[in-house]
Amino acid sequence: MKYVDGKRFRRAVVAAAQHVLACQERLNRINVFPVADGDTGTNMAMTLRAVADRAIDMSDRTLASMSASLAESALLGARGNSGAILAQFFQGLAVSFRGKNRVNTTNLVDSMVVAVSHAEQAVLKPVEGTILTVMRDWSEHLKHKRQSISGLDQIMSEGLAAASLALSRTPKQLKVLASAGVVDAGAQGFVNMLEGIVRLIEVGQLDWGANADETELVQTLIDEPNPDQQFRYCTECVVSGTGISLTQIRSEVDALGDSLIVAGSSELIRIHIHSDDPEAVYEIARKFGAVKLTKADDMVAQQQNNFEQKKTPAILTDSSCDVPSDFLIQHRVQVVPVRVSFGSRDYLDRLTITSKEVYRLMATQKYQPKTSQPSPGEFIKAYRLANEHHDQGLVLTISSALSGTYQAGQTAAKHLPDFETRVFDTRSAAPGHGLLLMLAAEFIEAGNDLDEVVRKLTFARAHTTVFASLETVDYAVRGGRVPKIQGLVASLIGRVPILKVDHTGKIRRVAMVNPGETADRKLQKLIRKQVGKKDILRFIVSHANAEQRANRLLSYIAEEFGVVDVPVLDVSPTLGAHVGPGTAAVGVMAYSKAEQPW
Repeated sequence: MKYVDGKRFRRAVVAAAQHVLACQERLNRINVFPVADGDTGTNMAMTLRAVADRAIDMSDRTLASMSASLAESALLGARGNSGAILAQFFQGLAVSFRGKNRVNTTNLVDSMVVAVSHAEQAVLKPVEGTILTVMRDWSEHLKHKRQSISGLDQIMSEGLAAASLALSRTPKQLKVLASAGVVDAGAQGFVNMLEGIVRLIEVGQLDWGANADETELVQTLIDEPNPDQQFRYCTECVVSGTGISLTQIRSEVDALGDSLIVAGSSELIRIHIHSDDPEAVYEIARKFGAVKLTKADDMVAQQQNNFEQKKTPAILTDSSCDVPSDFLIQHRVQVVPVRVSFGSRDYLDRLTITSKEVYRLMATQKYQPKTSQPSPGEFIKAYRLANEHHDQGLVLTISSALSGTYQAGQTAAKHLPDFETRVFDTRSAAPGHGLLLMLAAEFIEAGNDLDEVVRKLTFARAHTTVFASLETVDYAVRGGRVPKIQGLVASLIGRVPILKVDHTGKIRRVAMVNPGETADRKLQKLIRKQVGKKDILRFIVSHANAEQRANRLLSYIAEEFGVVDVPVLDVSPTLGAHVGPGTAAVGVMAYSKAEQPW
């Protein structure tokens, strides 16, 4: 391969993100610098996931437009030190690719050098032995070798070797790494990015988690939390405006803490700093433009949680679950992806395909999408990673009446007898599945043991229902969720069903919307009947490219029941492939305080 265009750049980014996502728990495990808060892997994975999601959904795939869009996504989605540095790396690539449809291998190397230079400029006080050191050694090696490199495959393999060598030297450059017996987590994540791209070039699309556990890392690192953490809050925000001076922001914010990174352009920047006064950081940021996406994580609490993690069960789920991304991050939920296929093309739910891309392919491809459950082997990989931090695991799956995922999780559990695993059949789907997952995390955080968590979830499951209002029966008929003869009759007379996943885990039709009727009103009536006089209520609203319908449901729930903290989410690609665009769904958990057995 002699050049890189938008399409190849897109595939490389997705491959890099996929591999880092598979490696994130191991990266968290070796995270000791700048703070041993155990989240570097998660931060890198979520940053790259934001970038990959945009890449998958882009229709304009020229190199310039692709890189500019991905740089913006990286800034908006960046998390932590490593994420902010990666965001600036993508910003540098976008600057170098500006106005270009594609670049040859020599120009690609030049662009990598520019990208690393941008990443270095984002950090006010860089430290040797970190991700920046490995990036710099990688780009300098490629720059030195660029005249003798003949193709993209050689660039990436040569670069990977150089980066791996630089990674191995990081403990000699940073005392805290040597003391812990580890390499730098951010630098390891960058090497994992390159590994994902090299493996894409060499073998094509990878299996989920392939080779994620090749590198032998280290035993438990943190003997106890550090009570003397200098600054408490990992503080972040995004600033948008015009003519923003990154240099001036750095100089004004620097006195408020350490680990300062200012990444972005004169129109959009991300600030990252460890500080004791997050509001003071935001106040300075407001002088330069509109401030959004503020975040202040308590690093002392994170270290305490990491120290106590082994005592609590890990939480795992399959990707068909609709739950906020921030919740997955906060509770370290491991997600095993379901597969979505169009003809011979195979995708990983929420990893190599998004809901929007599913709907685009449904409209343009002759093949009807099919979904397949994760294999027992994929669950085994997830269990092994979880076992590195936990002695027990709780796995929540989509209803066994709708998928074989539950059985796959059960089968996998038999292969790891030393890791006590409970596989819980939610008998639900999408938002209902998400409600039970969120409740499970609350029970675990409250100190309940595994038996008690399962007992309480069993009660909650019996009080959880999902309603889904389809815009058309066509997609459900193609996917086999509605019998063809029923679908034909319904479409001929213009009727559309409202479906229900009840506590048995099966889908059934509970209403039909006739021509001229308002589907939302009929859906609201079903929700009201389900709630009745219950006083403990939880909701999640999901939609398939139907944001307006979802927002109307959100308003109804707030007005009718007084519940305002309701997540509104894109339904997973797995479910989107079956119900099609235009569908609105709501998960309802409703019971009385007098009923609950705790």
